[in-house]
Amino acid sequence: GINAEYGAGVEDAGPPSLYFMDYLASMVKEKFAAHGYGSFFILSTLDRYYKEDMTKDEAIDLLKLCIREVQSRFIVNLNAFSAKIIDKDGVTEVGDIPASGTVHKDVPKEAIHPELIARA
Repeated sequence: GINAEYGAGVEDAGPPSLYFMDYLASMVKEKFAAHGYGSFFILSTLDRYYKEDMTKDEAIDLLKLCIREVQSRFIVNLNAFSAKIIDKDGVTEVGDIPASGTVHKDVPKEAIHPELIARA
């Protein structure tokens, strides 16, 4: 089942909005959001560095900072993350954001699918 949903949009000519809604239909407007286990690691980063008037480049830099934070705490990390920008012009691919692709020191590399491990 779905535990939570996010919705974003622009009403008329107003500023963009982001909403969080849980499975009981409780809804709240948010400045930023994160979901799942990784949110435990990055909400404090978003709280500290998010600004209302961020440029797209600043937002991508903040996303990269969040990715580094998640990667420093998860046992297995991915090589790249995909990102898209949704704005008044539609959906724009940011492209892959390279990541460290490291594996926690206690996990044998042969136990991890080869596509998840960065190539040396």
